[in-house]
Amino acid sequence: MTRRFMSHNPVTGITSYFEGDGQGGFSIIEEADIDDVLEHNTRHRNNGTNGKSANGEFWYAGEIPMITIQKWLVEDHIDVFNPNDAKKVKQRLNSNEWFRLRSSDFKL
Repeated sequence: MTRRFMSHNPVTGITSYFEGDGQGGFSIIEEADIDDVLEHNTRHRNNGTNGKSANGEFWYAGEIPMITIQKWLVEDHIDVFNPNDAKKVKQRLNSNEWFRLRSSDFKL
């Protein structure tokens, strides 16, 4: 297999590669390092405020990496930007599987 760099988006952190299968077919592979986002959410979860802003007016729920948003859209047909999918997004974020995307213990 041949893997070639295609592009890197510094805003989303997504790097794209072209990967040939040696038989005339190919795939586009997209990767991103999400460790910083997960660590950021963990720091907020452990800072003792449970996501509440200093003035108490806002709740910081967490961050979803763009590669995860794209994965949900392509694989599961869940669009985090579509109000019709809000219930599915909340269910996913409240699940134990996706807990690290949240910065607090409260349920959305």
